[in-house]
Amino acid sequence: MLWGHCRRLIILLLYPFVNRASRTEAGLGPWVLANVRSVNNKIEDILLFMDTYRPSVFCLIETWLLKEYPSSMFLPSDYVAIRWDRKTKGGGVALVLKKTLNFKIILPPAGLNNIEICCVDIKINKETQRIIAYYRPVDTMTKHSSMLKIAFDVCSTCATLKIQYV
Repeated sequence: MLWGHCRRLIILLLYPFVNRASRTEAGLGPWVLANVRSVNNKIEDILLFMDTYRPSVFCLIETWLLKEYPSSMFLPSDYVAIRWDRKTKGGGVALVLKKTLNFKIILPPAGLNNIEICCVDIKINKETQRIIAYYRPVDTMTKHSSMLKIAFDVCSTCATLKIQYV
């Protein structure tokens, strides 16, 4: 892992649990996590970061987006976003993926649809990696901790929606 700073964004570069040769062979860029505390006022920073580093996976926490805001306002055209937008101000998560990745969206169980969570399985060569973006508001530690444990426990039985970009 490597910490970086891009103007107003604190970035954590992550590398998938796939060996270096497989990453290179698959043409993978870094996997990145950022708590952006509002996409709207950092669009230029996000676009600059993505253009410079070309991450394969970019996990955004505290997006503060509403469903009325299209992902195209902060994404280059060769990326897609899987989002969970809060209905009120604050929170929200997004998984931003290169369209060339072979991935499946993992839907949370029906009873857990109020958790701010996005999940995908990414197929890299013959290995599958599960990526989960989750945001837990500070004042809800106990409630969300137990809900997150339940979400992880049932993750393997979640409904899947297959999306494949070639």
